[in-house]
Amino acid sequence: MNISVSGNRAFADIEFIGRNLKYDKLGEEFTTGIRLVNSYDKSTGLYAAPRFTRLACSNGMILSRHEKIVSVKHHSKIVREMEGFIEVRLNEIISMDAELNKWVSSSMKDSIEWHTACMILEKLYKQIKHREEILKRLEISCVIIEDKKSKKKSVSYLIENKKKKQFTMWETYNAITNYLTNGEHITPHIEQLFHKNAERLLTTPLEKLPIAKAVLKT
Repeated sequence: MNISVSGNRAFADIEFIGRNLKYDKLGEEFTTGIRLVNSYDKSTGLYAAPRFTRLACSNGMILSRHEKIVSVKHHSKIVREMEGFIEVRLNEIISMDAELNKWVSSSMKDSIEWHTACMILEKLYKQIKHREEILKRLEISCVIIEDKKSKKKSVSYLIENKKKKQFTMWETYNAITNYLTNGEHITPHIEQLFHKNAERLLTTPLEKLPIAKAVLKT
């Protein structure tokens, strides 16, 4: 278990030993776990989300689509309440095998042009510094130009690997999780928010994903 603190929230990432998910047809294997989050100031209740780690690259994955939240009052029964909540949540997470398999399998089949990937990521990750790090992992560079008068920034994109002009949604998703797992100066709170956006790539049909209106291609 790894514990971290961000603002008034505490995050506990727990990994289950000996409970891996292996999908031979997909060539993927994941360790399973759970993320628990609670606040010191009662701004949020205790909640739990499934946490997986892709063994091929040690990328962390937090899926909050079926996130469960419970309010826990500070009294003598708190331990029993938490134990009951976590036990139910663990059983639900264990039953996610088929759903995770479906999401990963589908994302491996959906292939998009590299500039479409840029457009989707621009919509999901508006901060240039974060989007730039994600695209770097897809061998795409951001060219940032700042208007001297208005100080507004415009971004165009340059693909470095000319032979790789398409990406699967799985590759795009893994670029995000790689950054969230290995990137510097990412607080657990920001990581949690970014994982929710990343999850949309796995669980949303391609035609329903948000896409930026205009992206310059180079």
